[in-house]
Amino acid sequence: MRLASIGDAASKYRLTVGDYSGNAGDKFNDHNGDKFSAKDQDNDSWVTHCASVHQGPWWYNGGCDHVNLNRPFGKMAWAGYILRSVMMIRKI
Repeated sequence: MRLASIGDAASKYRLTVGDYSGNAGDKFNDHNGDKFSAKDQDNDSWVTHCASVHQGPWWYNGGCDHVNLNRPFGKMAWAGYILRSVMMIRKI
């Protein structure tokens, strides 16, 4: 489990992650401070447009991604490929 916060539109929905606890491996920290990128918003720092290359929006970093739970089914990445994920967000 990890607590995280997402910034406002002016910050390009910057991701801030907190402490991690669990046994799935801590790969989400690689995206701490990243801005959200989508097909119409290339906010990553990579030379390519990561949201287009990986077919989905995410908080992409300098190497496009280490973790991406928005890829098409069967191609989601978390220290390898996974088939299912749940990401829950609530307004505080």
